[in-house]
Amino acid sequence: CPGNSDVAACNSSNYLEVCAQGTYNTKSQGMYTGQCCTDSLPNHGGCSVANDRCEVQTWCPLESDSHVAQQTVHNIGSFTAFIKVDIEFTRWHKSQTNTLDRNGDGSPQLGYNLFSVDDILSKATDGSVSNVSQDIAKHGAVVLAISNWNCNLDLDISECQPDDLWEFYRIDSAPNSITQGFNYRDVHYDSSMQTRLLRKLYGVRVVFTTAGLGGKFSFAQLTITFGAGLAYLGVAAFLTDVALEKFLPESEIYEKWKNKDDHNINMRKVQDQ
Repeated sequence: CPGNSDVAACNSSNYLEVCAQGTYNTKSQGMYTGQCCTDSLPNHGGCSVANDRCEVQTWCPLESDSHVAQQTVHNIGSFTAFIKVDIEFTRWHKSQTNTLDRNGDGSPQLGYNLFSVDDILSKATDGSVSNVSQDIAKHGAVVLAISNWNCNLDLDISECQPDDLWEFYRIDSAPNSITQGFNYRDVHYDSSMQTRLLRKLYGVRVVFTTAGLGGKFSFAQLTITFGAGLAYLGVAAFLTDVALEKFLPESEIYEKWKNKDDHNINMRKVQDQ
């Protein structure tokens, strides 16, 4: 195929060097054949069209983001996702789930384990994107969903519920990024492997993570912590005394008053004898 704008430009005087056969450019989508597609060479340099670019051995035509026939699936924002979370605190053999029948009729609960795509985008962007807008449909998005479970296991396990249910963050729109959104390529080949259908698909990708802490009261741990606190108080008093005696401008005065001899006590002891 004639190269596109990502492929080196060439002409009849430099193509042997610029388009050297076997040369590979990471942006070119293929290897150079050694030909230059230019009108300054006979028969366009052996190419089907002339565009003054090196010819590339690859699947034709080359993929180009500037010529995309988008087919948007409408009403994606109304699609719902049932999010099931099962956690276990293995040390205490306690487990919990977010699939409890809160409605009493066996149905999922909105905002707890059931979300629409529009809900997810709205929460992830603090309301700045309330639906699958044209921009989202064109570029896609990546959303991080966090479920935090911080539980007091001294209570019944039914009291263990995720903090603030869910947290959503859009993580693909970093400033000055060379790319944004989310897409992937889907390829289908014919039986002869001579032709293929390449589709570049855009959408909303949600990455789920679960985190949390579970704890129970421990008298042994309380004793250890209390003893360590007392030890720290003793060390603190010792270090304070050393600092007052050795490292302050008034250290000599402090040490003199701290270790002052009381002659009256000595005299009383002699008289008592």
